[in-house]
Amino acid sequence: MFQPFKLKSTLGRSHNVDLDDTLRAKKTFGGLGYDKTPSYGLTKYPDEPLFKGIESFQKDNGLRKDGVMKPGGETQTTLNHVLTRNELAKKHKRSNGAGIDSRQLYGMFDKFTSQPFHASDSAYSTQCCATGTSDCEND
Repeated sequence: MFQPFKLKSTLGRSHNVDLDDTLRAKKTFGGLGYDKTPSYGLTKYPDEPLFKGIESFQKDNGLRKDGVMKPGGETQTTLNHVLTRNELAKKHKRSNGAGIDSRQLYGMFDKFTSQPFHASDSAYSTQCCATGTSDCEND
């Protein structure tokens, strides 16, 4: 069963990180093609490939590129949007073998997340739950 990505603490170069968060992030970003496993293998310790992967993900999704992911923050929220979108697309494809209409996908997404998900060209944006706008601070 699909589980959203959750953090116990902030993940970043200058933060004391939770090692379980680090390993889960490496596996998740690796599955999306953003974290390359170094020659010494996959470890639970933070390393530069992980932070570069977070930065690449942030850049590709129109987020501030700082290599930091906070619990409930915009990077974690966007990561969950991408993971949910991918999971729903896989389930839809398995169910009938056909492609999926993006409007239908975003409607399905909204049923499974706390924040609406909308496409704007190739970049994705979230709306603030409290105000319904995209100009939320500390999201």
